[in-house]
Amino acid sequence: MYFESTELLREIAELQESIDQLVSQLTDIQTAHQDLLNNKSRLEMDLSIKANSIYIDREKCLGLRKTFPMNPSLIAPV
Repeated sequence: MYFESTELLREIAELQESIDQLVSQLTDIQTAHQDLLNNKSRLEMDLSIKANSIYIDREKCLGLRKTFPMNPSLIAPV
């Protein structure tokens, strides 16, 4: 009887240790997931800004650049 209860207590301790490790892993994974979501949001915002910049350049500035007189001799050497 003593052996059985000792064995059960040992098994309970092992199970608790496994549970603690799994909870720790879950916390780490949830943190990593949140970091990935934040990165995704930041990248989507960056992409939106860049797409808008390209739109402005193509639709608003390109026409002006085409009509702007460009004389290479007037450009100061760098």
